[in-house]
Amino acid sequence: MSFHTTTIATPPRALSTYFLRLGFDEIEIFTRNDSFTTLAQLILNLRAPMGRASDGLDQHREKAQDILLDVADQLARLAPLDVNHWLPLGYAAIAHCS
Repeated sequence: MSFHTTTIATPPRALSTYFLRLGFDEIEIFTRNDSFTTLAQLILNLRAPMGRASDGLDQHREKAQDILLDVADQLARLAPLDVNHWLPLGYAAIAHCS
């Protein structure tokens, strides 16, 4: 019996096809996380590339980064409410071959 596990940001159908072509017959695919956590992560990712400049707006950028951190935190707290997980950061799979 062979066993394989992976985490890939690939749609479930493609992931299922991938494992079937490798010869696995028992495939379980599930989302790695919920949609709220995905949005929270994207918002956190906005903070760093904002950067700094000599245009006199850095104080506003710092405030914006604080606001983004707060919004991301509030979104992450909504995670238990998401039952459909339509916007995951990726998928995980467990596959068995008999």
